[in-house]
Amino acid sequence: MKLYHLQLHLITKFIFLCERVSLKERSIKRHKVYRVFGVVQRDFVATIQQGIDFLSGLSQTQYTTVPDGFLSAIGGHIRHIVDHFVALEFALESSLVNYELRQRNSPMERDLAQALARLEQLKTWLSALPDSVFTQSVEVQADVGIGTDNVMSVQSTFGRELMFACSHAIHHYATMKAIHLTFGGESSVQFGLAPSTASYMRQQDSTQS
Repeated sequence: MKLYHLQLHLITKFIFLCERVSLKERSIKRHKVYRVFGVVQRDFVATIQQGIDFLSGLSQTQYTTVPDGFLSAIGGHIRHIVDHFVALEFALESSLVNYELRQRNSPMERDLAQALARLEQLKTWLSALPDSVFTQSVEVQADVGIGTDNVMSVQSTFGRELMFACSHAIHHYATMKAIHLTFGGESSVQFGLAPSTASYMRQQDSTQS
C-alpha cells in the first residue's frame, strides 16, 4: 500500500513538473512572438515616417501636378495609401477589412498640409497598437474582377493585412519618387525600395567590403 502511494505521489509530481515546464515554454514563446511584433511594429511606423519625410520636401504644386506619362499626382497616391490604413482602422471595431472603401477626390489629395497631418495621425495610431491585435482574425473584402465587378472575401489576420498595407505603400512610394524626378527633385535612396531589395543591397555591400 505504501509503495502504491509512493508511486502515485511520484506520478502526480511528474505531471505537475511537466505542466510547469509547458507553461514556461508557452510563456517564453508568447514573449518571443510579442517581441517580434514590437520589432515589426517599429518598421511599420518607419514606413509611414518615410512618407512624411518625402512629403516634407515637396511644394504644394509638386504635390498636385500630374506630369506627362503618369495617371495621377503624388497626392492621389498618398490618398490611395491612406485608404488602405483607414480600412484597417475600421477593422479593429468590425473585424472586416474592406479595401473597396475609397476616399477619392478627398481634400487630402489636393492639400499637402492635410496629407502630412494624416500621415502623422497614422504614425501615432500604429505606434499605439497593442500586440494582441496582430493575431486578430479579420475578413478581407476586395474586388478582384477584371472587366466586371467581383468582390470576394477571404480570412486573414490584422497583422498580415497591416504587412500588406505597408508593402503597398512602399510600392506607391516608388511611383511617387519617379514623379518627383520629373520635377528635378531628389529623395532618399531608401525611399520606395522594397525591404527585400534593401536587404540584398546590404548583403552585397558587406561581401564587397
